[in-house]
Amino acid sequence: MGLAASAQEPYVNTAGLNVVVLGGGDTAMDCVRTALRHGARQVTCALSAR
Repeated sequence: MGLAASAQEPYVNTAGLNVVVLGGGDTAMDCVRTALRHGARQVTCALSAR
């Protein structure tokens, strides 16, 4: 979805999609749970090891 199309939608529809969330903090976990609640098929949380 491009910028022009996303500006007309109230939220990104993740139903049936594979979603990747970058980061490992509280906000990233909120994004993971939200994507799952919105019907994402699979959610992967990726973070860099330091």
